[in-house]
Amino acid sequence: FAQNGVKAAQAISAPESAFLFTPPDSATQRTNAGVFVLESSTGAVSIVDSEGVTRASYSYDWPSGYHIQGSTIFQALGIDPIPSARVVFRVDTGRIFPFAVSLDASTNDPIGLDVFAAKKQSSVQSILGAARGGGPMGPTSRTDLQLYNSGPDDALVSLSFRTARPITSEAPPSGTPIGFVTVPSHKVVTLRDVIGAKLGLDGVVGTLDLTSDNPVFAFARVTASPAEGGLYGFGIAGQILDSAISSRFRGVFLADTDNGYFLFHSDLHLTNLSEAPTRVTLDFTNADGTSAGTRDVMLPARETRSIEAVWYSSTGFGTPFGRLDVIPADGSGPIFATLLRQDRRTGDTDAVLPIVIPQ
Repeated sequence: FAQNGVKAAQAISAPESAFLFTPPDSATQRTNAGVFVLESSTGAVSIVDSEGVTRASYSYDWPSGYHIQGSTIFQALGIDPIPSARVVFRVDTGRIFPFAVSLDASTNDPIGLDVFAAKKQSSVQSILGAARGGGPMGPTSRTDLQLYNSGPDDALVSLSFRTARPITSEAPPSGTPIGFVTVPSHKVVTLRDVIGAKLGLDGVVGTLDLTSDNPVFAFARVTASPAEGGLYGFGIAGQILDSAISSRFRGVFLADTDNGYFLFHSDLHLTNLSEAPTRVTLDFTNADGTSAGTRDVMLPARETRSIEAVWYSSTGFGTPFGRLDVIPADGSGPIFATLLRQDRRTGDTDAVLPIVIPQ
């Protein structure tokens, strides 16, 4: 799986806590979780089930630079796997970087598990690259959504979906189906195959929007099933407005790979969060720092659009390792962007998010 680097400011500091979701099918998805200690730290690592009950806990006292991983985290804490549990990291002193992956028991494919600090809960967020029977992973793709409500009151969450259409399409946008789910206080709700089961869609890839009356945390696993069994795919957290690309900023993808039909292939998805059309410039830079060209595209209001094999289709050439900058026009509204980068031999796909920097 692919992952951007993290900065020291993103560490979990005292007196904070953070958590990650374990897989809903934890018996077949091994969960490895660990910690890198940025500054000497004391605290606890706990496993809390979906009903909010603490099932295991370990108090720690670790020096700066210490690195530890539980493989699996359930075995490390002496309990059997629990579906849709939370691994909670409480920091009493110091600073730490928690991390985790889940690995499918059949394919051994790793899915990165996002770590959630308090600031990542929101009443408005989007799951990028969500799919049901469509997109690069094809007819077996589906999206499982996990929601956690840390507040004292139940949260009513509305779900809506924007199907990604080709950037060149002039057809009218498809309808936006809506569903609802209640997430009780201090509990985890898992929605298996959320786009098919809750919204009745099939053969689609795009953006799943979540709006709630009380803030929640959201994480999705977008997976497909190979013929020999098991799962492969990617995990992605709900993206909030703070992670969007706004006017006078650019979103930088450090590794856009488009180097052949049987190698790697990267589709770019763009979601316009505003009520007005937005012009977006795509700036392509070769690995040696030379320009590979630019492309301007128009993104209709509130729509998600896709550009298949974005590097090849925009420049006429492939690349094993190119930088792609996504730049909204001055004065335009914010957008979300993600690269769906696929290994064309195995079908496995990563959702790569941009690094957002000032112009």
